[in-house]
Amino acid sequence: MLKNISDIRNFFQRYPKPVYFVSATPFNLLGLDEWVRGFTYVNYLDCFDGAHRSIFVPKEAPHAEFTSIEDINNYLLEHKEVVDLIRKRGKGQAIFLMFDEKTERICQELGLEVAFPPAQLRQEVDDKMSTTRIGNRAGVASVPNVLAKVDSYATLRKLSTSLGNDLVVQTAFGDSGHTTFFISTEDDYRKHAAEIERESEVKVMKRIRCRGYAMEACVTRHGTLVGPLMTELVGFKELTPYRGGWSGNELFPGVCTPEVRERARSATLKFGEELKGMGYRGYFEIDFLVDQDSGDVWLGEVNPRITGASLMTNQAAFAYGDMPLFLFHLLEFSGADFELDVAALNARFADQQHIDSWSQLVIKHTD
Repeated sequence: MLKNISDIRNFFQRYPKPVYFVSATPFNLLGLDEWVRGFTYVNYLDCFDGAHRSIFVPKEAPHAEFTSIEDINNYLLEHKEVVDLIRKRGKGQAIFLMFDEKTERICQELGLEVAFPPAQLRQEVDDKMSTTRIGNRAGVASVPNVLAKVDSYATLRKLSTSLGNDLVVQTAFGDSGHTTFFISTEDDYRKHAAEIERESEVKVMKRIRCRGYAMEACVTRHGTLVGPLMTELVGFKELTPYRGGWSGNELFPGVCTPEVRERARSATLKFGEELKGMGYRGYFEIDFLVDQDSGDVWLGEVNPRITGASLMTNQAAFAYGDMPLFLFHLLEFSGADFELDVAALNARFADQQHIDSWSQLVIKHTD
């Protein structure tokens, strides 16, 4: 039985299972190899030019064109050099940013345990329509919206009479603003009509003047642990070609008012408990939209996984006072019996003296 943080930290220094983070780059979980014995990054790109002791990058092999992160991960898992590495170091746990049911089948063949909830459950939570409904059940409200099939501009306007003239329309899935559409006129609608109309259901929201925030958390058997609140840099045209695209995060003690921070923490705890009731456990992230006019805190979307903000969460000052949030995720899948005082941990994580000041910037090539 692991009874405290010291026990857990020592447990991971002697962790008996190899852990493989399979992804295009090591970015999302940089630094975790310093906490977990046998932690290896299996990557497609060598961001450290061979200088990082824990990164393994196989030689390029013939493959079909990649269309997703899942394609890259499946390519890596089926690469002979990676298969040989797993056979040499031993079967253990696999960690991913994104994976699908094919990934799960390959891992089963390799004798690897996927240390995440099933892909099917993750997809259900990731669906923006499902996210909205989960939030409603948990008492975590979204920006005023309608979930419905839209087959024309006339239908859109009929559905959104209570939402005003300026709308935001989202489809179920999409990364960094690819499937978020800002519509005020019929001309706006025509640009995205094909993408909107092919969906069985879309989310139609009132457009608000908002600031984006992100908060990561982890569902454990003892309750939900919540990390620090960060700003999200969204929609800067100098950094991304996507109007709603993500470009990084900022973390600092005065990131928002105490009221906004507490409302976001409370909403995250409620959402985590709703996920727990669905059988979900482990890491997730919530995007919040804070109305700059009313101060209301709304649920934006949920990522049932590690994210682009995970590096900052797991390298923040509070992580070194106790341990990185992702280690609580790995602990949940470790098979170990443990105790956690979730309330005490959350109180320490929220203490402003444990919040440092730094940021990350993501630049996607623009013209």
